[in-house]
Amino acid sequence: MIGLTFDGIILTAATLLDGGEIFASTEQIAPDTDYRAWLLAVCAMIEQVRTPQNAGDALGVALPAIIHDDVVAYSAFSLL
Repeated sequence: MIGLTFDGIILTAATLLDGGEIFASTEQIAPDTDYRAWLLAVCAMIEQVRTPQNAGDALGVALPAIIHDDVVAYSAFSLL
């Protein structure tokens, strides 16, 4: 499985093994220019951890954020 976490201004993508262990991961600061740049950054991170073995696996996403008028705004939960 590939897991994505969007927490505050940090984007994280990780490949998780069946037992939940992290096999590979990448992390970066979220772009603050626009929504499209944000989505492109997420796509690039997925490609960094995708392999032929996990290409068909499920994609899990944790989102402590809301999107309104094409702008990503973070909820108070991301500050906990």
